[in-house]
Amino acid sequence: TNLPVENQIDVPKEPVLSQNFSWAIAASTLRNRPFFGSGPGTFFYDFTRNKPVEMSRTNLWDIRFDRPSSDFTGTLATLGIIGFAAWIVMLLFFARNNLALASKSDDDNFYKFLLIGSTTFLVSLFFAPSPITGAAFFIIITSLVYSAWGRDLNPQRFHPVTLSLEAKRTGFQWATEG
Repeated sequence: TNLPVENQIDVPKEPVLSQNFSWAIAASTLRNRPFFGSGPGTFFYDFTRNKPVEMSRTNLWDIRFDRPSSDFTGTLATLGIIGFAAWIVMLLFFARNNLALASKSDDDNFYKFLLIGSTTFLVSLFFAPSPITGAAFFIIITSLVYSAWGRDLNPQRFHPVTLSLEAKRTGFQWATEG
């Protein structure tokens, strides 16, 4: 938008750990604990323990990061080789099922939407950290894929349900039909 300068808000940008430093920290952590990593949710400790010396020469020298530049490097550091392999197997299983469903479906647009959405999310895992909304998106897309898959395998077990959200003065209200 083209707001006048006096109406613009200067919002500070969140500092993000670079890919190079994330890889260095993940590699150092894997040298110490190669099979199981340091444990889920421990990147803050990995960063503190394995911060590269070169980082002391940057303007980020006094910041402690609690997440890497991507989920790829974070999973490698915190879950180790075994956890990372399990993570990759899960992603490949999900991608393979999406492709299989999209290729043999009569409802092409629905599966293409799911395929594009899930592929975009999976690719983004290698380049950026995903917030909790990213995990929620993944769960929703996974649920849609497998419920659609179940509907195609056994259509008589599924009944249509309409879900609507109504806004009232007193708040939101969920209503289901079907």
